[in-house]
Amino acid sequence: MASIRGYLNAICHQPDYLEIHTNTACRVASRILPFLHEDHGVCGIPGLRLIDLTCRRVRLTHLPTGARLDLVDAQRWPNMDTARMVFRQETGWHQKDGRSPLWQHNGLTDEEAAHHACWAYTASTPLRSALLMRSMPLWYRFDLSPAWATGHATRPDRLILDARSDTEHDQVVELLTRSAARIQGAVYREKTPCSGTLHLGSGSAQLISSD
Repeated sequence: MASIRGYLNAICHQPDYLEIHTNTACRVASRILPFLHEDHGVCGIPGLRLIDLTCRRVRLTHLPTGARLDLVDAQRWPNMDTARMVFRQETGWHQKDGRSPLWQHNGLTDEEAAHHACWAYTASTPLRSALLMRSMPLWYRFDLSPAWATGHATRPDRLILDARSDTEHDQVVELLTRSAARIQGAVYREKTPCSGTLHLGSGSAQLISSD
């Protein structure tokens, strides 16, 4: 998400899908639709597919989970011919320089299936989803670059906040646990003035501010 954040205006949770409002829906789609690179392997979100294209929306689905994502453009294209032309222009590079568009396959490819751990449900999944819904204020209000580091047997998951501003660690804690936009049920346990653990249900992650 960090690579496309400059194009995003809002992230909205709808009853059956996630809606992202953006300056340029087709360009964002080109960054997240999966393709295979001969040197770098699978790029984009494995299993993501195009459902439909309208004059203002790019409708996507994630095959392994059935999740839905709509990219909503800031402007409405005058007609479908223009919308399709813009989409082709933005995704054309998926077929150049050793790339192959996996999103044009109807089913999940073997290359994508190898990344099943990316969408496997874990104890931290609800927490990660809640953080995604609050990514806009973290990026734009606080000028932070959040980075999620998956844990292992001897270290829990981490959310590392690279501060490029004067944002205090407690301001982030306030947003996530005490503000009107707080994560319902989330509990923060401080370890140091710049670190602690954020708990939601059975999931948790270390919250660390780095200068």
